[in-house]
This record gives sequence, C-alpha cells and structure tokens, in this order.
Amino acid sequence: MRLATRLPMILIGVVVVLLVPAPFTEHFPGLNDLYENYLGAVVVAAGLASILIAGVFGAVIMMGWRAAIVGVVFTTSIGAAGMGAITGDALWTNVGMGGFAISCAGFYLIGELSGYLPIATSASYGSVAMIPGGIIMAVAGMATQNDGLILLGLGGAGAAVGVTLARLYRRRRLVALANEAAAQGR
Repeated sequence: MRLATRLPMILIGVVVVLLVPAPFTEHFPGLNDLYENYLGAVVVAAGLASILIAGVFGAVIMMGWRAAIVGVVFTTSIGAAGMGAITGDALWTNVGMGGFAISCAGFYLIGELSGYLPIATSASYGSVAMIPGGIIMAVAGMATQNDGLILLGLGGAGAAVGVTLARLYRRRRLVALANEAAAQGR
C-alpha cells in the first residue's frame, strides 16, 4: 500500500520539479532545446509511470492481480490520447478515448464487485439509463468537437456499463447458489 501511494507521488514530484523552469523558456532559448531533447521525454515518462503505478495498484488493491490489466488499459489510453494530441492524428485520440471508456467500465466493475465503490457512486452510475445518456453526451461532444464532453460521456457510459455488469454477475451468482442449495436440499 505504501508503494502504491508514495511512488506515484514521488514521480509527480519529479515532474513538477522538472517543469519549474518551463515558463522561462521564452527568455532562455537553451531551455527549449533541453526540454525538446531530454526533459520532455523524462516528464512524459515519469507522468505516465505514476499513472500506471497508481492505476495498476488501485485495481490490484480492489480485486487482485488479475485486475491489473484495467490500470494498464487506463494508462495506455492516456498515452494514446496524448499521442493523438501531439501528432494531430484522430486515430490515436479515438483509441485513447475508447480505452478510457473501457477502463472506466473496468474500474467501476471491479469496484462494485469488490465493495470498494461507494454506495452513492454506485447509485448514481448504476442506472442503465446512464448508458444511453453518456452515449448521447459523447455524440453531442463529437458534434461540437468538444473533447471534454466526449470524455465525460464515454466515462459516464463506461461507468454505468461496469456497474450494470457487476450487478448482473452478482444476480446470476445468487441465482446459481440458490439453485445449487435447492438441488442439495432435495
């Protein structure tokens, strides 16, 4: 648990320290070269590493090592969206947004199954109506070219899918246990 909380914060601290001179690149052109050739890659790598560690350990804490893939998908989606922003390629951006929706579904699924998802959050995102609502929000974001609205819509729909799938799994499990108990009682 200490590693899961402290290591990402140390990496974010490294990012912050490396970004302190960034506002002065206008006055010191040598800083631009330093950031473009060296520090930029370190900042991106440390930032993504902190997200990866936090995402993977968060999933592991909730559901065990098999759930670690959810944190990997989340980090990969952020990397893909960042690549889309850097290159201007819509494919990378779309892959990132799709991965974000999948990771939201995964985190809410394991959160609901493990009991780590707060009851109020489960009630908010547990409605099946949230799925088309999130999709409509994402489509509205696409129509207005508002990436924030797209992410909110896809994240909300993904969260609702995760909670809904967890509830369906739990119901089926209870029915199977009840049928098994009834079969043994005969």
